[in-house]
Amino acid sequence: MADQKEQFRAVVVAAINQFIAEKKMQNMTNVWDPERTSFYWYWYDTSSTPMIYVLDKNHKIFAKKIDADTLKLIFEHELK
Repeated sequence: MADQKEQFRAVVVAAINQFIAEKKMQNMTNVWDPERTSFYWYWYDTSSTPMIYVLDKNHKIFAKKIDADTLKLIFEHELK
């Protein structure tokens, strides 16, 4: 059973890495915590994933729980 779990994890990680490369998201922070050992849901008030957070240059949360349209507006305004 553990072997199947590790094989599944390897396939998922490969798929995530491929998606990140295809979308040119290497400069973005992408995380995955299937065992929930980081307690991210507690620290970042996440009730579901995926969830979009925008961080400022000091890695402080600038915006959270936003949709794609709001993210686009933030990028258009802040990246001028």
